[in-house]
Amino acid sequence: MKSVDGSAALFLAVLSGLSAAPEPRTQAAEKPMVFIQPGYPGTTEEARGFVSSFCKVIRQAGGPEVPAGEYHNDEKEGLKAAQEKQPLFGIVSLGFYLKHAGDLSLQPLLFSSPAEPFHLVARKGAFKDLAGLKDKAVTGTTLLELEFVERILFGFADQGAAPAGGPREWKVQPVKLFSRGYREVAKGRQDAVLMSHREYQGLKQLEAAKELEAIHTTRSYPVAVVVAFGERLPAEQQAKLSAALKSFGKTAEGKDLLQTMGIDGFTDADLKYLKALAERYQKNAPESAAAGKKAPGA
Repeated sequence: MKSVDGSAALFLAVLSGLSAAPEPRTQAAEKPMVFIQPGYPGTTEEARGFVSSFCKVIRQAGGPEVPAGEYHNDEKEGLKAAQEKQPLFGIVSLGFYLKHAGDLSLQPLLFSSPAEPFHLVARKGAFKDLAGLKDKAVTGTTLLELEFVERILFGFADQGAAPAGGPREWKVQPVKLFSRGYREVAKGRQDAVLMSHREYQGLKQLEAAKELEAIHTTRSYPVAVVVAFGERLPAEQQAKLSAALKSFGKTAEGKDLLQTMGIDGFTDADLKYLKALAERYQKNAPESAAAGKKAPGA
């Protein structure tokens, strides 16, 4: 990965390059799997070929027959697809899982690997620590899932309160384009940008990185969760799906798909860990938070 813009461009190029791949014949309304990754690059149409190839590799690896699927990087559109098109399973962000596990009856099967942190980046020397960002403008694609940022990345139930200078004290400015976030900070138009680890690694290859520094790094979390929707996918098929996804790294095409996603592979979901995160997510909801005001745009 040569640059942040290059990373996004590569992702889009792969999606667009695969878009000509034909999907198996199926009824138009039948969409048995869905990707929901708010803040990621690309569009549903650009990713059509990628998802088709992903489903093909699942079938080739002995997984369920998966004729079609959709990709969404907008939470509302992803939620609409999950509700209206009745998918059998999906790959969703951790934030989406925590927010909608109950209303969509999501059953976690696998985590993406490795777990990764998020980085809060500002101009060098502008802030000594997180507390300095109180009432400051913070941008980034990650902020499109503000509840996840507030309640998980910067809200710690074991401390009883969100840390000083956390998201509920920021002037939040979410963006859909990753490059816009770091450029706004580099030019002094925003005070800080919250980045995924993949974005941060790409930033370090840019000239702009010389003017920026990470002032806070979060704990590491799974980038994505593989889920079954309710009881639509029988237990036997869930097992086949999990085995197929774990084997993606064994084929060249599977490796390419994993690389496009920015992950190494999949591992069993830790249900105890997810339960603890869900409890923290609820405890750090605005109505139950012990301190801190709600961030603008929440």
